[in-house]
Amino acid sequence: MNSSASDLWHSSSKPKIYPEWDYVDKRFDCIDLEAPNPEITLILLLSSPRSGSTALCQSILNVYGIVGHEYFQHYGYLQTLASRWGCHENGFINKQKYVTSLVKMRSTQQFLILNLHGSHLKGFSEFLPYFPIKQIFCFNLIRPNCIKQAVSWHIASTTGQWSSVYYEAQEAITGSNWHAHYSYEKITKKLDMIQREQLNIYKFLRFHDLASSEIVFKDENYSSLKFLNSILPSNFVSKFSINRHQWHQELIPSLQNVKPQSSSVNKLMIDKFLSDYSS
Repeated sequence: MNSSASDLWHSSSKPKIYPEWDYVDKRFDCIDLEAPNPEITLILLLSSPRSGSTALCQSILNVYGIVGHEYFQHYGYLQTLASRWGCHENGFINKQKYVTSLVKMRSTQQFLILNLHGSHLKGFSEFLPYFPIKQIFCFNLIRPNCIKQAVSWHIASTTGQWSSVYYEAQEAITGSNWHAHYSYEKITKKLDMIQREQLNIYKFLRFHDLASSEIVFKDENYSSLKFLNSILPSNFVSKFSINRHQWHQELIPSLQNVKPQSSSVNKLMIDKFLSDYSS
């Protein structure tokens, strides 16, 4: 039986290939056989690029053993997972099949964590009605210094260095060659894009009548158990504070060495940008 047009979402013929340590890897798929209740609690981390959402997801994985990721990044992760999970239908992605597979493969004890950039939310809204939702908790991740965020985003998109272990075949920016990669126009464009990401988040929350709590970006906070326990729902903390799944524990050590970009290069670009802006 074919699905109706409303149940389908556009697909890509060539899913992207990611390194094996990325959370999209099949090693992180795990059917939770201990969860007979089909209803789940959604934890939505609403963010923009370079706001610290991946670092927060890593800390949650390290502490609680549950995998949050950008499952609705429409041009990348969504396409890759839909292909692996057999969610394609006549050149489209079946929304119901994708949500069912996502809940089955990535939720743990009725909890599912979604890392959603503002640019993901329009597409995610089309999938949202297919979730068997018990509760939704929303957290809006804010990086207070938007210039630092824009420079970080510019460096990552220019070099492929989204973290210390995520290099594509491109030249790294160093203290000696940073000036060749600097672009006032591109950093300014990133600042505008950050604002639009945040506007998309506010629009999403208002349309779905959802409340959110703000989390301010601080590297040192994300690895703090006290901080994590203070921001996450109490029923989540109580369920995951004692035991983590063994399969998560085996994977965690290979992920703990992911570090931020070089602070020295970022500072050079920030100083140059502020100087150009003032002139």
